[in-house]
Amino acid sequence: MAAIQHTGDNYKDGSKFIQAAVDRPRHVNRTLDYMLGAWPGHDRLDPARVGVFGFSVGGFTALVAVGGVPDMAREGAFCAEHPDDWPCRMAKEHATGSSPSQRPASAWVHDDRIKAAVVVAPALGPTFTSAGLANVRVPIQLWRGEDDPILRHSCFAQAIYDALPSKPEYHVVPKAGHFSFQVPCSDALARRAPDLCTDEPGFDRVGFHKTFNAAVVDFFGAHLPVQ
Repeated sequence: MAAIQHTGDNYKDGSKFIQAAVDRPRHVNRTLDYMLGAWPGHDRLDPARVGVFGFSVGGFTALVAVGGVPDMAREGAFCAEHPDDWPCRMAKEHATGSSPSQRPASAWVHDDRIKAAVVVAPALGPTFTSAGLANVRVPIQLWRGEDDPILRHSCFAQAIYDALPSKPEYHVVPKAGHFSFQVPCSDALARRAPDLCTDEPGFDRVGFHKTFNAAVVDFFGAHLPVQ
């Protein structure tokens, strides 16, 4: 397993939030190049059994990596209607002089080495249309929280479900919020970052993750079988 610390969008540095979002698929591609090539342990990896897991902006990243082509101008139109939504406030806060809406379709990096994807609470959902997802052909497991206050509208996970050419394995988790999909917090982290660690009353994050983790492992096991 490889986890990427995206330049300008990580726990130490959030200075390039918007640019990092559009660069993330390229980061995935370069990571696979390294892991399957230059990494000293590459001979222990099976290049036919590559999957990608993405949460939130990572979900957007996974969709692009497996063939999705977003139209970033659609995010601007969405935010014009919903300026107070969390994604739109973040985009405004981290705006730079260059607009990702100017990015041509040919600039998005895909990777056909990826054979399956788990997409969790995907951000930037309004950027995808049926045409933009037409080339996504790998099996998808799609998740969203029923009570997600961050991605509140049906034009996120639900719209992606509706637009995918082949319907994914779809899970809508009762009472789950956006950050419910992150690992259960330690007491110390809960004190430092209560917004990331607080769930709706009655939601058992520890119990949910036992089910969630098993479902993800089973999905990848089914679609990336040992040859």
